[in-house]
Amino acid sequence: ASLSWRPLYLPSADWQRAALSLWTHRTFRELLKEEDVHLTYQDWLHLELEIQPEADALSDTERQDFHQWAIHEHFLPESSASGGCDGDLEAACTILVNALMDFHQRRW
Repeated sequence: ASLSWRPLYLPSADWQRAALSLWTHRTFRELLKEEDVHLTYQDWLHLELEIQPEADALSDTERQDFHQWAIHEHFLPESSASGGCDGDLEAACTILVNALMDFHQRRW
């Protein structure tokens, strides 16, 4: 039997289609430009860290796929002026570590 391997960082086809549909929808893209609802990478990380696994509608694998997709396809290439990382993986990792440290300090 042939195994179908796909890189772990690629979301399943269903999630990829759903996410692409949402993120490319004209109304959603216009909403992202609104300053009141603009979500930076740091803000998004803080919100994602607050999700309780037992109350999450997504499975662990689906959540991980979503995280990797959102980071690689949206926040990493987005300009820093728009709340992204300018394609700088080191900057993305620094923001991630800082968000984790902030989250840990708030919990204790």
